[in-house]
Amino acid sequence: MADLTIFNSESDEDAWVIQINQLVSETNLSILNKMPVCIYQVPKSLSCAKPEAFAPQLIAIGPYTHFRPQLYPMERFKVFAAKGVLDHFKKHDLKQLVEQLRNTGPFIRASYHKYLDFKEDTLLYTMAIDGLFLLDFFHNYLNDQVSGSFMRGIEEQVQISGVKLTKHAIIRDIIMVENQIPTYMLMRILVLASSIPVDSVQEYLGSMLLSFCSATSFKKVKIVLKWTLDSMKKLKDVNIPILQPIKKHLDPILHVSSQLESLSPQQQLSEEEEEAPMIVTIPSVCELHSVGVCFQPSKDGIMTIEFDQKKGIFYLPVLKLDVNSEVIMRNLVAHEALTKPDFLIFTRYTELMRGIIDTVEDVKLLKNAGIIESSSTLSVEESEELFNGMSKSIGPTKTEKLDETIKKVNHYYHVKRKANIYRTLTDYVYSSWKLFTLLATFGLLAMTALQTFCSVYDCPGYFRPK
Repeated sequence: MADLTIFNSESDEDAWVIQINQLVSETNLSILNKMPVCIYQVPKSLSCAKPEAFAPQLIAIGPYTHFRPQLYPMERFKVFAAKGVLDHFKKHDLKQLVEQLRNTGPFIRASYHKYLDFKEDTLLYTMAIDGLFLLDFFHNYLNDQVSGSFMRGIEEQVQISGVKLTKHAIIRDIIMVENQIPTYMLMRILVLASSIPVDSVQEYLGSMLLSFCSATSFKKVKIVLKWTLDSMKKLKDVNIPILQPIKKHLDPILHVSSQLESLSPQQQLSEEEEEAPMIVTIPSVCELHSVGVCFQPSKDGIMTIEFDQKKGIFYLPVLKLDVNSEVIMRNLVAHEALTKPDFLIFTRYTELMRGIIDTVEDVKLLKNAGIIESSSTLSVEESEELFNGMSKSIGPTKTEKLDETIKKVNHYYHVKRKANIYRTLTDYVYSSWKLFTLLATFGLLAMTALQTFCSVYDCPGYFRPK
């Protein structure tokens, strides 16, 4: 039977009353209502197919996961990493950093979709330790041309006391939707820890994020970073006094996003257009190949997927797969469903790939066409299982352009298939007409002989049961 209360004792109830009074007295609703929620819990409708793709297995980041018992043994490694960053900046006191974050508690809570049942100190120490750990991890991706000597010389903390943490496992964990801290807190921690001019800090942080996304993205289109930049743009428009020192320095980071101009703008949708079917019905790669469809890489991203009916060419974006790809894709689908429910373009793309990839041969054809690039750590069989294991969408995706492309492909396939069947039958009949004529002649002679025999002899008498 499910628990009927969150309380285990009377002391829990007393603590709850105190907490509610503090929230009511300290919370400025006019400000917090404008604070964009940026970290969500993944609904079970999305995570039920493969829960482990949304739950960190090694490193906990943020209050949602920080105190999970199975992840807490790695806490000391995060503390070592945090100390390494503080020592690098000659700031040896974690408590002092936490005190400088003291007035950010309400805004941290407002950034999370789920209520955070933590005391203020617990929440701030969680932010400080996890933020410093992320900075230690991200600094390895710094662009030398931008960063110079910033954060150089920090010892890599994933190798301590002979224990080497798996880098891929860390990457998978820190990109999970629930395993996050707000980006603006990461920047605030870096500003306070480094004591470097804010203009320089934001440039370094932007370089780290760009380089990390570039190195770990499973596609050549940096969708993860685009969403991060979209969140920063929203944050810049929020009128929150405590964030003003940070907000005014967001422009340079957003300026760095000019490197992402290759991303096509999202298509504006009409409310009068019909909703697309939720399930993608499309022939497999092998079936399309059998009717003459050729696959070629598109120049840009998902928005450039198209089908040339005259030439029979299906243009798809290049997909780079490795051992992290499944976790990244599933969390991107979840993030899109939570933040952009009216335009699920990435979700529709995964459904398209799920539709055209049925077997290992489909993957091989796409690899030969240059559509799929997989690392040596991922087999063809694993690539096929990756797409067939993806769950279906939980609602209409409203991606008319992509759905129109799917309709064109289906129409082309069915027309060509009918033409091929007709051509095959025609060729078979034409090439075999002499045989059919001979068989018809023998059949006619046999019937004539039988008729002659029956006119002389009593055929019914021969065949009547005795």
